[in-house]
Amino acid sequence: MTSPLDDQARAAAADTERRLAELRAKGPGHIHITTDDPGAPMLELLTGITAPNIRRCGHLEAVPLQPAYVESWGPAIRCAPCVGPIDPTERPAEAYPCDECDEVVEPGGIVPVTLSYGYYTVRLRQCAACADALTTGLGK
Repeated sequence: MTSPLDDQARAAAADTERRLAELRAKGPGHIHITTDDPGAPMLELLTGITAPNIRRCGHLEAVPLQPAYVESWGPAIRCAPCVGPIDPTERPAEAYPCDECDEVVEPGGIVPVTLSYGYYTVRLRQCAACADALTTGLGK
């Protein structure tokens, strides 16, 4: 028998995967990674976003457990309704530093990356080299 919290975590993970499947269906131009084995890069990101000083959407305090989203450019953990629709073609309108190496990338050169582990989804903006290194590091 599973606990109610386990059931909620599975349901939240399934909802996360459903949203990411919708993203994948919108086409290329965005890296989507869902993993059961996060590896060191994802664990490092999750450690950062779950730190006690990170702002959290008040809706995430509610029961049942629900998907949680964090975007590197707005460090807060938010629920799906507060994040709203995710546009896989969304790019910064101006030069933007890579979230990994801080190299400033011209508009259109940023690679949107969405990582999912369980009910956590992390959205990043990376240069092509860092996005490639991340996907290689995660075995994708």
